[in-house]
Amino acid sequence: MTRMRDSANAVRLAKRSLRHAARLNDTAVNSAAVIAERLSLTPTVARTPAETALEFARMAPEKAIAFASAANVMGRRSAAMSRRGVALCAAEVTAAQAAMAKLTTCRTPMEAALVQSNWVMGAWTRMASNGWALGLMATSSAAAALKPIRKTVKANAARLGV
Repeated sequence: MTRMRDSANAVRLAKRSLRHAARLNDTAVNSAAVIAERLSLTPTVARTPAETALEFARMAPEKAIAFASAANVMGRRSAAMSRRGVALCAAEVTAAQAAMAKLTTCRTPMEAALVQSNWVMGAWTRMASNGWALGLMATSSAAAALKPIRKTVKANAARLGV
């Protein structure tokens, strides 16, 4: 069951990563178009001096709000990942302690080797499974942080007609 879950997590991680990469690319392309339009001496959309001044006045606050929102998301998500990492470490310490306790009851070297082998195999399995889970958390965190920036860039591109 763990292998099937890990395979499913690997597929989900790959899909999320590709979707995030496409959104990053879309944001970068739209950002470049917005920057070019704002800095252009001959804008594609005829603007009055007042409209131009308003557009320039929007730039800094928009960026500040979008990036502050992204930082807020990353702060919350990073804290959640940190808590998850601490919980995983605590679980491994508990598993190691349980294995050590079992070792004290072994009567033969073969029994001790079996206990140690079971612990090692369990540790590898948990490590792989937890690695996928943390990877999924990381990609969803990055996507969530990009969302307010992407929203602002798309709104700018639509408003400027680029």
